[in-house]
Amino acid sequence: MSSLEQERHERFLRLFEPLRVGFGRFCRAITSDRELARDLASDSILIVFEHIDSLRDDGKFKSYLFITAARLHKRQRHRERNRAPYDASQAEAIRDNGVSVDASYDIDLLYRMLSRLPEAQREAVILFEISGLSLEEIRQIQGGSLSGVKSRIARGRELLAKLMTDDEKPFPASSHLPGNNASTLIYARTSLKQEPTVFPIDRFKS
Repeated sequence: MSSLEQERHERFLRLFEPLRVGFGRFCRAITSDRELARDLASDSILIVFEHIDSLRDDGKFKSYLFITAARLHKRQRHRERNRAPYDASQAEAIRDNGVSVDASYDIDLLYRMLSRLPEAQREAVILFEISGLSLEEIRQIQGGSLSGVKSRIARGRELLAKLMTDDEKPFPASSHLPGNNASTLIYARTSLKQEPTVFPIDRFKS
């Protein structure tokens, strides 16, 4: 590897490593499926890595990475509207990540409820509550105003709390589920920390 390529790899890893966990959670949450999340994350990383030289301002790396993933996901959703719905029992059959049964159920439930939020609200909630981005960073990704971002997060929180505590939903209530808006998001962040990173980036290391 030439010194120029080495510098390129090092720059990418330096910018990406602090975002690894939050970005992995973002991909996992918007896709509601670990394998799809792995593919989305890997494809997004590859695109950003290949275009890293065109990024003049390192401070814009985070928004560039998340915007790339969000746009790829939207394209995939557009192409796969007729795709079979998420099958929790099938997902359980292939899961082997060391997470407890109760935690696995709660994590799956969280992803299913997140998937029911309107797309803009879901993306805003995931970026803010799960990936830890600031309101301004979310505005750069989603566009619009800061007040619009705040509104999407607030409405998404309210709807998520309602969905996760609605007794009329066709699945058993979990003993771990929170009963109010604030604890729902604390629960979400805690549950997601139990899952491993959804993608490797070893191929980008020298």
